Amino acid sequence: MERVVEEVGSDGLDEVTITGKTYCAQLRDNEITEFFIHPSDLNIPTAKITDIIGGEPDENAKEIITLLNGKKSVFRDVVILNSASALLATGNASNLEEAGTKSIESIDNGKALEKLNMLIKMTNN
Repeated sequence: MERVVEEVGSDGLDEVTITGKTYCAQLRDNEITEFFIHPSDLNIPTAKITDIIGGEPDENAKEIITLLNGKKSVFRDVVILNSASALLATGNASNLEEAGTKSIESIDNGKALEKLNMLIKMTNN
């Protein structure tokens, strides 16, 4: 089954945004479906674009590690919303709510951090 998904945040980001609505168009089985994703769909509060601007690479890396260790933040919210969208797009969840639950569980049970550490190990060899 072939799938293609295009996402554009209402703030101009080329990913699912937590600042408002995200327009999505999905091509699946030769049929295009258009829909919107909003942070509130997963009980995530909206944030300002200035709240999600990253810093220097070292700062961003530390923020990723802390969110994967369970720190609640707007960065975690962005990761949950975008990973949920990816799970939905790839057919690994049947709806956004299920995808959001899987994303949160992956962070909370340490599997997301485990996968990151595997990637770091593979790319540093």
